[in-house]
Amino acid sequence: MLRSYEGIEPFNRAQLLAEQRAEAHPDDLAPPYIAHGGPYRLVAPYVTARGRALAAAVLSGAYWSEGRQVRYDIVPEVRRVANSQAALSSVFHADELQDEPAAPAGWIDEEANRVVVETNSFDQDLRHRLAERYKGIVVVKWDPFGQRAVLH
Repeated sequence: MLRSYEGIEPFNRAQLLAEQRAEAHPDDLAPPYIAHGGPYRLVAPYVTARGRALAAAVLSGAYWSEGRQVRYDIVPEVRRVANSQAALSSVFHADELQDEPAAPAGWIDEEANRVVVETNSFDQDLRHRLAERYKGIVVVKWDPFGQRAVLH
């Protein structure tokens, strides 16, 4: 079933504001995301009590569409998570993780609240090293057809 993107623009705009908020308070908040199951919802994850108050604040703004101004007020769905924006960014940008030869790709999965490392070889050693070093903040996705990007 294909999903229509009608009505998503206010959520996209609110997500940008929520991302700025998470960057300004990286120890209290985690990266926000738009939930696509059912009606659109902006999820604003938090780690601390202060973060809960920050995440719950209404995101308001306006933009122009087809020659008219569209105002929006999005009330985020707040959700407690284990890993903050600061923790996820720190792990994602860690030299050891970036230089891992068995892991050609990686990203922050906002909804899972984890750093995902993609590997093209089934390597239990890699999984154990990452689990020991990062204590569950990193998950390994095995993609046997994945390969390191090469620029030509």
